Amino acid sequence: MQIAAYDVDIQHRPGADNANCDALSRAPVDDSSISNNLLSSPDSSSSPSFRDPAYLLVLDYFSHASLPPPQLSIPISLHNNFTTSFSTASPHSFSPFSSSISLANINFGDNIQLYDDIRTAQWQDPKLIPLLNYLQNQQLPDDTILQKIRQLASFHRVIDGALYRVFRSSSSSVDDSSSSITFSDHIPSIDHQQFRLVIPKSKIHELLSLAHDHPTSAHLGRRKTLFRLSTRFSWTHMRRDVEAYVRSCKLCQQYKASNKKSGGLMRPIVVNEPWNTLGIDITGPLPKTRRGNIYILVVIDYFTKWVELFPLANTKANTIAQIFLDEVMCRFGFPVRIISDNGVQFLSNIFNNVCHTLGIKHQRTPLYHPQSNLCERVNRTLKPLLAALAHNDSKSWDTKLAQIAFALRTAPSDSTEQSPAFLMFGRHPRHPLDLCLPAPRSLDQHPTENDLSDYRKRLLANLLPAYVTTREILDISHEKQARQYNRHHRPVQFEPDDLV
Repeated sequence: MQIAAYDVDIQHRPGADNANCDALSRAPVDDSSISNNLLSSPDSSSSPSFRDPAYLLVLDYFSHASLPPPQLSIPISLHNNFTTSFSTASPHSFSPFSSSISLANINFGDNIQLYDDIRTAQWQDPKLIPLLNYLQNQQLPDDTILQKIRQLASFHRVIDGALYRVFRSSSSSVDDSSSSITFSDHIPSIDHQQFRLVIPKSKIHELLSLAHDHPTSAHLGRRKTLFRLSTRFSWTHMRRDVEAYVRSCKLCQQYKASNKKSGGLMRPIVVNEPWNTLGIDITGPLPKTRRGNIYILVVIDYFTKWVELFPLANTKANTIAQIFLDEVMCRFGFPVRIISDNGVQFLSNIFNNVCHTLGIKHQRTPLYHPQSNLCERVNRTLKPLLAALAHNDSKSWDTKLAQIAFALRTAPSDSTEQSPAFLMFGRHPRHPLDLCLPAPRSLDQHPTENDLSDYRKRLLANLLPAYVTTREILDISHEKQARQYNRHHRPVQFEPDDLV
């Protein structure tokens, strides 16, 4: 313990050369002799210096273990000469906070006179003075509180001029808690009684700070902080004060993970027809291809889940607007609503003017919650597919976009249970797997008007029920997603002047 106060260079010694490694730990020690030596006069030449941190720590252990029993009366006057009477205390009442200590990069200087300060504050607390006078000086209080003081006196003791509360070893030490707390062996105990130093109101905040903010407390949670305090001290509503202090700790709120549900419930985007609502986003930058492409423009229809992928050499607003107009709107029609994030391309005057001119409502996702754009889900699927198909040549990923888009369009969506291609065309596109099957018999027959009419009927018969079913499935899917999402979120109601 003594070397902990010094800057020590620890060097490794091989086990073969460390034959006496257990000698000190296995040597018998007479605790009583150590206690007597430590508690002897500090003026003795054989005693360690009071400035030695190791001596102070060991002395603190034995001084607390030697507290007098509660039945002993210690006549100490605690009035005008209170400070003076304790300034000449004997080594038996020596406090470990009698000098500033810096040990293991932890400064104990702030708590030099903490025990004496608590004892002084007890005699200055108007709620504790009647009880202290009754126990210490046998002074009866007023009749109005006499009965209450007598009840309190039955489980309180004055030891060395300080007020302690007495607990049975089997009872909890927390005033307002029914939880069981295991008592530590180093806490003063006499005849199966545990003693807790009573903390006056003026010192509660200081003790809370020491039990939670101090480096040796490490900002642990309210349960562990309550344990540190309740096994040593006592005051009314300790649990409530600990919970309030830990809950209001700025550093804990800043660095600890919050178990509080995030604010805001899910509001699904309802769409009832194809190409009514589109999502648009940009993925990248990616490795530059031989054609000079770095980004991907992703467009998705919220109803059919049809995906369009366009390689981009840049993300200028006029480039995005031109591709979106020529390759999407002129092919599939003009949407009613477009959803994008807050990228500068979508905030530009060019893109907004296109939307305004064509009567398209442009909605943007929240700054810190882009997940509401369906393109974000496509991006999560797209990136590993690109990596898998272009793993041999990272500069050719832009040549794989058409194949990936075909794969996504012809695969059934989890939300609609139908492929986007079927919801778009009323049929399933032929796949390379179909080459393994025999060709249709009608392949060589010339179509007639009846064939076209029959195809139209079949197309309507396929699409109309598919759209109705898709709407129903989307509603069920939205409810399921909202239910799952809202399990970890809470409703939020904002009022004017609220902080957000």
